[in-house]
Amino acid sequence: YVNIYIYMYVCMYICVYMYVCTYIYMYVCMYICVYMYVCTYIYMYVCIYICVCI
Repeated sequence: YVNIYIYMYVCMYICVYMYVCTYIYMYVCMYICVYMYVCTYIYMYVCIYICVCI
């Protein structure tokens, strides 16, 4: 599924571009991930990890 990659790149891109990442955005990121259903735990953790903006 191409959708998974699209969502992942969008999530990463937005988070990196924002620089000042908030918890709200992190939850949105998680929400999208859960909403996709096809999403794996690996993707969810990667999404959260990136959205924490380390």
